[in-house]
Amino acid sequence: GSEDGGRGSAGRPKKRAKKSSDDETGKGPPVAAAGPSATAAPSAPAAASQRPKSALQESFLARLSGSRFRSLNEDLYTTESSVSFRRFTAHPELFDAYHEGFRTQVKGWPVNPVDVIFRRLVKAERKRWRERERDGEGGGAQRKNEEAGDDEKERRKRKKKKKGGKDKEEEEEEESETGRRNDDDKYVVADFGCGDAKLAEKLLGIRVVRTDGDASEDDPGSSSSSSSSSCPFRVHSFDLVTGSNPLVTACDMSDVPLSPNAADATVFCLALMGTNAADFVREAHRVTREGGRLHVAEVRSRFESSSSGAAADAED
Repeated sequence: GSEDGGRGSAGRPKKRAKKSSDDETGKGPPVAAAGPSATAAPSAPAAASQRPKSALQESFLARLSGSRFRSLNEDLYTTESSVSFRRFTAHPELFDAYHEGFRTQVKGWPVNPVDVIFRRLVKAERKRWRERERDGEGGGAQRKNEEAGDDEKERRKRKKKKKGGKDKEEEEEEESETGRRNDDDKYVVADFGCGDAKLAEKLLGIRVVRTDGDASEDDPGSSSSSSSSSCPFRVHSFDLVTGSNPLVTACDMSDVPLSPNAADATVFCLALMGTNAADFVREAHRVTREGGRLHVAEVRSRFESSSSGAAADAED
């Protein structure tokens, strides 16, 4: 009896094995019908993630980004710069998060302080060049042409001011200028807390014509002259993290890698952030040549008891 029971129990596993084999060849019970529903379930979240975000979701993400920006902003203002430098160096993703929020904030401002400072630097560089022209470094005819051009530009400005806005030609003239320049004689700018280096991008995008030799500008094809396009600016951009931007040098704003008297102008565009901000100003004084300019842009609320908004004014 025990042997028969053993054989019977031994036979049943064989049948189950055969049944298993039938299932593999598709001859078994139609259990595979559950397959499509089983595979469809995991794909549902993926499909949902590809749907466009609703206005409510976009609003929530914007508030979340703004909240993180304000938190990082508060940390930068209430922390010594050397501590912030070490923190951002160890966690460079904080730099990206901060500037993503910053760019969102700027969109709501009536004026971007970077644009204000850019125009002032262009104006200062032109003024220096003209002064050197008058001192004998350039031709008299060229200077007269420049002065005549200035009179025409002032006339257009006054006319356009009555209507409001800027003349397109005036905007283009702010971006570019034609004249004879020494390529080595750049107008040097040190931008402290440059962020994503937008100021450097705008300044380095300017091109002027440099003419070597005695030929006048009206005859650039003369055999005694050669002309080439060059940028009149050299920009040193500093911030806590480079952000993979080749224009940016990572450092503590109280100790920048620049020689004394190296810059014609220094800039703090919403960058006086830290409990030792006074050290930043002293460092800017160290690297600025005698007679140079310091340009500072800050929110009004830092200097006024009340403010109507987050607009920024650029002050010398």
